[in-house]
Amino acid sequence: MKLPQKIPLDKIIIKHRGFYNHEEFIKAIHNWFGDNDFFFEVEKYKLTGATLKYTFSGDKKVTEYLLWKMKCFMIIYELKDAEIIKEGKKIKTNHARVHIEITATLIIDWQGRFQKKGKFLTLLGDFLRDYILRYKIVDMWADELALKQVELANVIKKALKQEVV
Repeated sequence: MKLPQKIPLDKIIIKHRGFYNHEEFIKAIHNWFGDNDFFFEVEKYKLTGATLKYTFSGDKKVTEYLLWKMKCFMIIYELKDAEIIKEGKKIKTNHARVHIEITATLIIDWQGRFQKKGKFLTLLGDFLRDYILRYKIVDMWADELALKQVELANVIKKALKQEVV
């Protein structure tokens, strides 16, 4: 069975309704990407009324042959500033409904060294991917990427003050 060039992992969806600190939430995501050596960028940012839409993405070069791509798409509805009293002190915070989707993709031969450069290199690339590195790709690198995806989800849940199991 031939491995595809891009191997997408299952999507993780997080939903939250309630109080959270929006600045700390965005900062926690940004810091996670930086701490895990992902090249981080904000692909899209859109503000319509009290609704925010973000698309954060990060790339990490695992090897010269493999690349991890992580995307975090967020829609924040009805974002409002709020004050709550916690332990007798007033705290400024935010209230909103948050919908987050985290997707991860393993990209093989991301530099295109074995693609469209003749039949011999294409066959050599297919042999390398499907026979020599297959189990390392599927059993090691894809699993490590899935762990990173869950780790990002846990950081997001912690920033939203959700219970992380």
